Order: sequence, then structure tokens, then C-alpha cells
Amino acid sequence: MTTAIETLFGTVLVPQPDPGSKGMTADEIRIVEALYGCSFSPGSSQKRFVRNMLHRDRAKPLTDRQRAYLWAIAWSWRRQLPGSLVRLAGEYSGGVGIRGRKVLEATA
Repeated sequence: MTTAIETLFGTVLVPQPDPGSKGMTADEIRIVEALYGCSFSPGSSQKRFVRNMLHRDRAKPLTDRQRAYLWAIAWSWRRQLPGSLVRLAGEYSGGVGIRGRKVLEATA
């Protein structure tokens, strides 16, 4: 289940946890763990955010803005992620990264 929200990065589809579940979703945990292994610029806000998400209480759900930013980071750093996570990042971020630009799809 996804919800469209308006952020600084444009309108993005944000995956919503199941109503009965609490905490981070399995996809969110997988993407945070994968992003933790990425090479970020020293002192960047993205690196700090990912590190904070990795060490936070996973039983606590993310806010909509945290979720949107997480998937925008994942889309921006997709070249360092496994293909299955890149597909999820594309779906949930709507192809919009942290700089707010949508990647144009190739038309053939």
C-alpha cells in the first residue's frame, strides 16, 4: 500500500506499513542496511540520516517525511545498491532523488 505525499522533492509515493504492524517495514530495514554500505561524502546529511536510521529503534515506525527521504536517498545512490532494491527505490521514490529531479525514462 502506498500514499502520495508532497515533499521538497516533489510528489512521491511512500510505502505505508500494514495497519496492524508497528515499526519499520522489511523493505525499509533492507534499504537502510544496504545504504549503510554505500560510499557517501564525508559529513553529508544523507550519511548521517542513514546512520541514524540504522541505529534507531526499529519497533518505532518512520514518519512520512523520513520514509520519503529514505527512498529519495536510495534512488540517488542506486548505482551502489542491489538490483532488487533499485526497483523498490524507483517504485517508492517515483524516480525522484534527493536533488528533486526526476530521471527521464528512455523512450524507444
